[in-house]
Amino acid sequence: MEFLVILPMLMLMVAMHTTGVVCGLIAIINNLNEHLNIEWNLIVVKSPADDQQAILRGVYKPKIIVTKLCEINAEAAAPYVRTELIYENHSHNLLAIVWVNESMEMQQKVPSDFSKVNSVANFEYMAHMTNTHLRKLHFVHILWLVHGVRLDYLKDYAEICWRLGFTRTLFYGHSSLYVYNRFPHMQVEKLDSLRQYYAREEIHNFHQHPLKFPITASPPRCYRFAGRDNQTVYAGYMYQIIMTFIRHFNFSFIEYPHDYHKDSKTSLIKALVAGDMDFAAFLTYPKRSFDTSDVLWNGHVYIAVPNASPIPKYQYFEKPFDFYIWLLYGLVILAASLDVAGMKYMKYRVWDLCQSFMYIWSMALYQYQLPPPIQSWRFNLLSICLFVYNFIMMNFYLCILSSMLVSTVYEHQINTIEDLAFTQLRFNITKTDMEYYRESPGISPIILRLFLLDDGIALDNLKRNLSTNIIHGAFEDKLRFFMFQQRYLKVPRLHRIDAIIYSAPTYFAARHNLPYIELFNRYLGNLWASGILWKTFVGMEWLGILSGEIRYFRDEEIYEPLLTLEYFYSPMAVYFGGMVLSILVFALEILHFRYQQKM
Repeated sequence: MEFLVILPMLMLMVAMHTTGVVCGLIAIINNLNEHLNIEWNLIVVKSPADDQQAILRGVYKPKIIVTKLCEINAEAAAPYVRTELIYENHSHNLLAIVWVNESMEMQQKVPSDFSKVNSVANFEYMAHMTNTHLRKLHFVHILWLVHGVRLDYLKDYAEICWRLGFTRTLFYGHSSLYVYNRFPHMQVEKLDSLRQYYAREEIHNFHQHPLKFPITASPPRCYRFAGRDNQTVYAGYMYQIIMTFIRHFNFSFIEYPHDYHKDSKTSLIKALVAGDMDFAAFLTYPKRSFDTSDVLWNGHVYIAVPNASPIPKYQYFEKPFDFYIWLLYGLVILAASLDVAGMKYMKYRVWDLCQSFMYIWSMALYQYQLPPPIQSWRFNLLSICLFVYNFIMMNFYLCILSSMLVSTVYEHQINTIEDLAFTQLRFNITKTDMEYYRESPGISPIILRLFLLDDGIALDNLKRNLSTNIIHGAFEDKLRFFMFQQRYLKVPRLHRIDAIIYSAPTYFAARHNLPYIELFNRYLGNLWASGILWKTFVGMEWLGILSGEIRYFRDEEIYEPLLTLEYFYSPMAVYFGGMVLSILVFALEILHFRYQQKM
């Protein structure tokens, strides 16, 4: 009889306790939704149970329930393909509620010897499930429901949360709330009320927590060189930004080891995806496989081409007049010769075009050794007109020629992308850039046809030497860094085309679930707003000169005489051509005369 009385009483007490726990949990969730201005709730659970349904009915915010891992298929790996990920389709202002154990009823059925290993493994599975859905949203508030779990397990749970970047974490178990503090050492703290959770401050002292990123040969963003005492010195504006963050928030810098002289960044990207390093101090193309900081600015890719070289000196003879002026001049000589020949024919009935042409040509050169072929007022008027015309043309020609000799004339400058189609230059590019450009819309077909595969280190050496044999393409900061070497040249070796080849956001690549990514983004925003960010660019090129990464190019001190034989190549060619032609004509006249005698 006593057993029959005690059993219903125990069942009633359990039911009352369960009801009290459910009501308390509903109150906590609603309190969090109200004070944090939450818009919706993400429910993560293996399989919904009855008591969970009762709790969810008491929460009035919109809810999304997930019961399995979020898988990203191969198509979604591309950066521009839309996926079902939460951060791409829903508001980021959410509260995640994770049931670590099946339910309170199931927890009561767990045997007393439920091992710590199994408990931690179960929590890690649920944390991994939550992580797949909260991709790039690991900084949201998360309520972990850990009913019946031993309190000494919470420290292991906290370690998993920190590793996955869950810093706004609240544990609920045994009708109590717990949070973890990572620094100066990991510890779990019980809260008396939610007010203490709301009053928690963001971590600003990381107590020499390691922050790892590689030093790559990527000037001017990140590179190294040997100092005066042969010590290694790190430089670059992306390096300086990260190091300032490390010093300000008391991190410790650890260099991720890799081959500095190797251009391929594939191994570094894999390490970033795997979480072996925290940041990348070099530019990357957007991918879903890693996270990024806030965008600093929109970077533009420009190309630099060889500057126009001076024309050969022998071309100065013909440059004062273009083709049409020379043609007009020749037509005037021919027309005047025909006019004089016609006058002579009308008066003497003798057609002699050659003599008339020789006389007019002599007048054009101010050579008056030949006698006038005819005496008439029409011929005198033509002679006066030709004298004035030749005087103007000759003086005009000499003035232009003297100006050209003083100022130096250059070949046609490449100023547009369309001009590249008429050159023999090739656009040397790395494999990664080539693959990305070919898949990106908006790239000019002219540029695509000029691609030539090359190594990144070799390309940097060509830029460092200001090579005039290829087309140099790079983001504006890198191109300006290397072109700084021609600062003191009278005539620059390279010329930048103003047309933008490609645009891409500039950011810091980071591993997924970085616990302090929000702090880093806020730090970047403060650098931008205060103007300190741009101070990292001041002296960027000068430091490159001091480090030996780049050097000043100087003009060769070679004495060039004002007039050389090369200037007279064209006149001499015309003279010898005329001599050959006159000898040929003279020989034909002799042969013609002899032929006439035989007849």
